[in-house]
Amino acid sequence: MKGLLKSLAITAALGLAIFALRGQLALIPGQLVTVNATLLALSALGLVVYQLWNAGVWSEVLGAMGFKSSRSQCMRIWISSESMKWLPGSIWSYGSRIVSGQQLGLTKKQVSTSIAYELILTNLAWATLAATVFFNAELLALLAPQIALLKSYLWVPITAAAVFAAALFLVRGTIAAKLSEVLKLRSVSVSQSARTIAHYIVLSLFNATLFWGVLSAIPGINVSFSVIVALSGVAWLSGFWAIGIPGGLGVREAVITLILTQFGSLEAAIFAAILWRVTQVGAEITALLISLATGFCKRDTLLPA
Repeated sequence: MKGLLKSLAITAALGLAIFALRGQLALIPGQLVTVNATLLALSALGLVVYQLWNAGVWSEVLGAMGFKSSRSQCMRIWISSESMKWLPGSIWSYGSRIVSGQQLGLTKKQVSTSIAYELILTNLAWATLAATVFFNAELLALLAPQIALLKSYLWVPITAAAVFAAALFLVRGTIAAKLSEVLKLRSVSVSQSARTIAHYIVLSLFNATLFWGVLSAIPGINVSFSVIVALSGVAWLSGFWAIGIPGGLGVREAVITLILTQFGSLEAAIFAAILWRVTQVGAEITALLISLATGFCKRDTLLPA
């Protein structure tokens, strides 16, 4: 019964992803004929590789926590669970992985802890890319008006963060103690965590390179790779922290459009943002189908390190 319910959930998630893909494609049929098809196809293929590659790094996160696991099994669980992000709400993918992760010989608490730790490491990696915006004179000069506007309203996120921190302190105890308890920081390998962060940074740069490839396939946009690196980080973080919005849909596109208008027309920027999303969703669906068809993982056991 559980297997049937999971299959139905994956089918529903896949259907919603395809629906989102069709909805995006409906907005750009007239402009697709202007795109460099070869460059776009190579970028799309690269995104499939990225999706499969990125999924397997979860095994390294588990390794940093003291467990050895099959990379292929972690890859399959991660990909099938990640497909759930298209279901309404923001917890389906994590909940699915917590349940499926027990195939690795872990408890639900251990899997949920690994997910929390994975999110910290991936956020650090993407934040590294986003931080390059402060070293990009070209981008800073172009976005000077927007940056000035953000600075004038900086008190809003600072106040919100302070209120949230105070509430967390009062309701859940000290933040440091809670974080230590949830993540079991004493049992985490610092050196392996550092290597995993480095791996995620490499993956993020690979993703940014593929984004640059998609943009290069579109006439009317001329943007440097250094700008794309910073933009990729900022857009990813914006979408991730858009709580409750499946896949950050719409949020990342808005950020991408805002910045790309500095390097081309508004029409070209909107087209680029939508095409990048369409290519990503297509790659995610392809990776899921590959995972389901080939059965990336046999039921390998997970052993203590």
